[in-house]
Amino acid sequence: MSRLSDFKSSGSLADAGSHHRPLLSAVWPVLDWRRHHSATGYCHYGLEADFGSTGSTRAVERIGRRLMPLRYAMALTNLFRRKARLVLTQLVLVAAGAMFLIVMSLSASVTQTVDNDLARRAYDLRVNFQRPPAH
Repeated sequence: MSRLSDFKSSGSLADAGSHHRPLLSAVWPVLDWRRHHSATGYCHYGLEADFGSTGSTRAVERIGRRLMPLRYAMALTNLFRRKARLVLTQLVLVAAGAMFLIVMSLSASVTQTVDNDLARRAYDLRVNFQRPPAH
């Protein structure tokens, strides 16, 4: 097993610079990150790139560019980038919402039916006796 101290350096200034060059080349982007908003890298990607060839996608792009902030416009255009995915997502959300409404109304219906049945019988306590098993 080798240690860091086992490696010998030639001691030249050129070697020292070559070891630190990758580190120094990464310093500028790290220090420069505060000057740019994260969406500036995407400015020309989703909105002005070759987005779509149909009229509906161009209309969505135009509306997004004129009426919305950049991040919302990018979200809107990405929604319509893959129409099949959009349709499938909407179908799943609609089906889940419909199932939720069905279950909630079924639960309310059962509760109301039991309450109405107990109110109609006009008693507070019900006792059931079990018959002894036949021998």
